[in-house]
Amino acid sequence: MLGRITLQARTQRTLRGLNDNLRTLEGLEAQVASGKRFQRPSDDPARVARSSLLRSQGRRLEGSLETAEVVRNELALTDSALQGVSNVLIRANELAVQGASDILGPDERAALAQEAQALLDETLGLANTELGGRFLFGGTVTESEPFSLDAGGPTYAGNDTARVVQVAPAEIQSATAGAPPFASDGGPPGVLDALTTLRDALSANDPSAVRSSLDDLEGARSLTTTSLGKIGAQQSRLDSAVDGLQVRSDTVERLLGDT
Repeated sequence: MLGRITLQARTQRTLRGLNDNLRTLEGLEAQVASGKRFQRPSDDPARVARSSLLRSQGRRLEGSLETAEVVRNELALTDSALQGVSNVLIRANELAVQGASDILGPDERAALAQEAQALLDETLGLANTELGGRFLFGGTVTESEPFSLDAGGPTYAGNDTARVVQVAPAEIQSATAGAPPFASDGGPPGVLDALTTLRDALSANDPSAVRSSLDDLEGARSLTTTSLGKIGAQQSRLDSAVDGLQVRSDTVERLLGDT
């Protein structure tokens, strides 16, 4: 009887050992198949918690990078619009120099006035640049055109509040705010103001007034250059923030690969 019990116990121990080995083998096969070192939280609770934290951080970083891409597109389009304004002002200055010449007659200045009007229309379009249904130059007023033109000159319907986006850890101003450089806020004439003055002076066949418009155009050019500098600074801040986010994202991905 004792011998039978001993034999039975040995057999059970052997079976238990075989089952343990089988479970170990199954676990290893599952790891190989999934690329994960554990299949259930109970396999390694500390490692599971660490993995969960890393995945959460990874999702936040991914969201920040997506936000940064949206801001990058807005800044790029804002910069492109302002570069277009700079080109307009170069041509407007050429028209003013031509129109200021005393050898030109009414017909020649009338032709120049038509081109000045075309430049004015182009600039108004640039001032009302939009991306994804949001107007870029109206401050936080983004759902309607910020600039319009009538007989009295340009009107600004936006505000002076900059749109600021958090791209951890930096705060990025995604566009300009306020009337300049397109319209005056009580300081130097804006681009639309200067172009309106030039057009009217040419239409009136007034070479003296045309010469005076050169000063307004220079002031508008200065405002535009200042705005371009501000956008360039925000682009640099964004690039630095994105570089930092990308390093952190790569680190999280590497650490997840080690769990």
